[in-house]
Amino acid sequence: MSVNYEKQYANLHMHSTHSDGEYTPSELVAIAKEEGYKALALTDHDTVSGVPEFLDACKKEGIECVSGVEFTCQGLGEDFHLTALDFDINNRDIIDYCLKMGERETYRTKRLFDKALERGTIKDVTWEEVEEANPGVVWLCVDHVFRTHVKKGLLTMFDYRNFYDTNFGHGPDNQFVYAEMPHRYYTPQELCDMVNAAGGITVLAHGHNQLHCIPELVKMGLKGLEVWHDLMTPEERDEAVRLAKEYNLYISGGTDHGGKLGGLDRFDPEGKIYGKYNHLPLMFGASEENFKAIKNRIYG
Repeated sequence: MSVNYEKQYANLHMHSTHSDGEYTPSELVAIAKEEGYKALALTDHDTVSGVPEFLDACKKEGIECVSGVEFTCQGLGEDFHLTALDFDINNRDIIDYCLKMGERETYRTKRLFDKALERGTIKDVTWEEVEEANPGVVWLCVDHVFRTHVKKGLLTMFDYRNFYDTNFGHGPDNQFVYAEMPHRYYTPQELCDMVNAAGGITVLAHGHNQLHCIPELVKMGLKGLEVWHDLMTPEERDEAVRLAKEYNLYISGGTDHGGKLGGLDRFDPEGKIYGKYNHLPLMFGASEENFKAIKNRIYG
């Protein structure tokens, strides 16, 4: 990998143990500071339960920060991930919607957990132990079940892929459970309206193969898009920059599940298994100029 790259100032896409990340919010802040990031946003999936701890840790470490969450939404024939940034974390609509999404994901996880218990592919762990091992988490997914196994010494981090494929993969059980899950995902329009009303902005996350939707998403209230994310090809990055200029959009980015902040050092410190995502420090994120543009709302 070439070492000639522009080092980023802000990491605005990270996941903690409150969704499918490997580190607590406080641990993420410490690692990000060690890597050299100067500004951060925690963007757990469909939940803000880790944001208070994250903001407090940033304050203690003297790192700039904004609130964040990565929402899943459906519309225009696509499933989109939109990161919401710099919104009021006490906004009632966002809190209520996130609680519903927590119920949705937890329902799916427990139903698949119960089916795995029936098959015998999960054993020696109860659902109560999963809950006890993840205090304060409202969006329980496969990672929380897996980490409970690791904490009990039943599995190691290297067993994750087989554990996921066996118990939570995209088989018949998963499709059945999806069909009966409570609460629906918002449309992009509904999400943008909710986030904008809470004083935040919405950003298209890792828009690989989705940049053609930007004109319609902008009409719905989209305010930015990720450019520096490892799922974006060089050609897509160039196109994303062009679109950002054309539509006056904020430019964002982050490590997501890649690199040390994505927890890959726990899975494979030498990068032999997940080498594709074992990128260099400060390689993904947003420049200081782009972060300040978000903070100062230069586009209104």
